[in-house]
Amino acid sequence: MRQILIAGVLSFIVFSFSPLAAQDTSAYRYILNYDVPLSPGLTAIGASQASVQWGSAAKPVVVHILSDLLQGSTAFGPGIAIDFSPYTLFGGRFKSVNNYRESTLLRMLANTQLSFATTSNSLDTSSLNVGIGARLVLWDDHDLLQNKQLGQDVDKALSSGAPPPPNGGTDGEATVVDAPDLTAAYANARQRVADTKGSSMAIGYGFGAILKGSSLSSDSIFDERHTVWVGGTYWFGKGLNGNLMYQGRFSDTGKPSNVIGISLRTTVPSSVSFAAELVYEFEGDQKLRGGVNAEFPAVQNINVTASLMLEPKAGSDALRLKPQVGLLWNMSE
Repeated sequence: MRQILIAGVLSFIVFSFSPLAAQDTSAYRYILNYDVPLSPGLTAIGASQASVQWGSAAKPVVVHILSDLLQGSTAFGPGIAIDFSPYTLFGGRFKSVNNYRESTLLRMLANTQLSFATTSNSLDTSSLNVGIGARLVLWDDHDLLQNKQLGQDVDKALSSGAPPPPNGGTDGEATVVDAPDLTAAYANARQRVADTKGSSMAIGYGFGAILKGSSLSSDSIFDERHTVWVGGTYWFGKGLNGNLMYQGRFSDTGKPSNVIGISLRTTVPSSVSFAAELVYEFEGDQKLRGGVNAEFPAVQNINVTASLMLEPKAGSDALRLKPQVGLLWNMSE
């Protein structure tokens, strides 16, 4: 019940401000439902469906819903995360595309992502796992605003579908025109992005903890953890990319954990994505583990995610298979 209440409050905050961003078409017009990054909040509490991060650009608003199919052997039950770009969400504007390309500060603001996540705790029904995360994209060659050719193609498709107002419009009167069908434009843009070589890199930080009881106070927060990571991606073209990541986890109650990981992902133009990963933990007894994950479209802007990972079993050094399923709602396109 508390988890639903927290999720409802977070959703209300995000959705209340989303019209501000929607009024600014320049902040949304080049954003595709493509290569959505992992949630920093879920990463902070160790509940993400993949270990290896990739470096794709932030999206204005994304909601993650997930569930562990075999609850009880880990501390994570069903959960939700809300990721958003504060600059874009709260009405951040670009004077022009060139303004975005030439201003390092503006690009960093637009590509700074905040995340709030919570999952139920399968080992203690009176507790919640909570996570707060932040992520900054240093660069992304697949960012349409930074790629002149891709940007021109999408802009042309958008502008060609909207007819000018009759007689140039009338002062003081609003003219309503039909919005163009952008399905083909977005499909072509995805194909072009998938075929383009390039790289990206992002850094992130997350704070995770266990919240006990029904009240939020200093006495109710336990097992505080800090997580930092850096993830890089290289696109080989034809929808294939490789990812390399370092992640460090630090807490006052346990040993630090340093992890490196690699993954190979393939994405076809319809946004179906498959990935396989290997991670190596320097301090753990089970140093090498891996996993696979997939993402495919269900309905408009909503994808189904599924993963199967080897993870340490709660209270033991033994590994166990962790199957997860989830929904990813990208409100950007």
